[in-house]
Amino acid sequence: MVDTARTRDGAADTALGALIGALAPPGTPANQAWVARTVPPSPTDLLFLAKQHRVVLPVAQRLAKKAPDPWRAVFKAPVRARTLRALSLTGELSRIADGFAAAGVPLIALKGPALSQDLFGTPIARDPGDLDLLVKAQDLLRADTLLRQQGYLRGSTWDEGFATGNVKIIIDKSFRNGHINYHLPNTHISVELHWRWFHVEEVVPFDEALVWQETRTVQIGSCEISVFSPSILLIYLSLHAAAHDCERLMWIYDIVWLLPRLNAGDLIKARNLAQHLGILDLVLAPLLCAATLGATVLPPVLADLSERRSAHRLALFCHFRLEHPVQHVKSGFHYRSLCWRRYWRFASDREPPRRLFLAKYFVRVLCSVLTGWLVRMVSTKKRA
Repeated sequence: MVDTARTRDGAADTALGALIGALAPPGTPANQAWVARTVPPSPTDLLFLAKQHRVVLPVAQRLAKKAPDPWRAVFKAPVRARTLRALSLTGELSRIADGFAAAGVPLIALKGPALSQDLFGTPIARDPGDLDLLVKAQDLLRADTLLRQQGYLRGSTWDEGFATGNVKIIIDKSFRNGHINYHLPNTHISVELHWRWFHVEEVVPFDEALVWQETRTVQIGSCEISVFSPSILLIYLSLHAAAHDCERLMWIYDIVWLLPRLNAGDLIKARNLAQHLGILDLVLAPLLCAATLGATVLPPVLADLSERRSAHRLALFCHFRLEHPVQHVKSGFHYRSLCWRRYWRFASDREPPRRLFLAKYFVRVLCSVLTGWLVRMVSTKKRA
């Protein structure tokens, strides 16, 4: 099934299986197949998929060990660009973390260089994106001040809330994405400031006290950066992958390399917390998807949950999305924001009141999008 996946242009893709095997931890079925493979896929095809799934750096590192010469010329420029960007993001994360620590504002780094350092011992083992930072909701105003003092510009969507100092307005304006966007001028560095791990609180509850109690630190150079505890990290990475329908191998890659590092106590804690929050199916779905791909073997603590029907339905959808990524429209608005079925799946086994909230949420998103389109159309006509 994997070897007959389709790329965005509709061409048959025989490289996805090789890509999964190259990224899978040693000893897994997919990795064993990759090691035994004698005919490598086309370097151009593999690079195309690696860019699509944002795994250029880890794939290049594994190719260098297996067949260095044929791949070096194709991967050299993309690897150099991503390595330089990862290093610049690492320096920027250290600068931000030092500023927050000096001001006494707690900060947790989500993914990015901190996760790369934590899982692989280097901040350049994952393809760079933006910096995702978690703060407490009551610290949003102080965090905004600190970021702007460090040169960042905030998106205009939240101007009203920050002007009045009303955190409720800020959170209400973020109902569609659950974070605040910042950008460092004249660079490609952007920051997403989070205060919970999923933007629809009624779908994925966030226990702030528990999350902030379960933290540890990762050393990057001379800077100590707070990250999630192993059990919380497994839940977060799984939720993040499920929220994006596992469209990119990067998110599966993070999970399958984290699993072997968790002991039975961490897994039991993660399982109990997921059950407590009512998000067990969302946490299980990416794990089941990874097991189906042969990229991991479910630990015994979680294997007995693998027959949950709702988790399997989500895992099958994730598997399909992995092979058929959704294209982004030119306007910059992703169709996922209007995807009713997506939120319905997330609450597939929830009680009717929660599904009623999701109906209201969808109508709210639809009205917001339509209003934005109308405003842009009117502005365009006035300029004309």
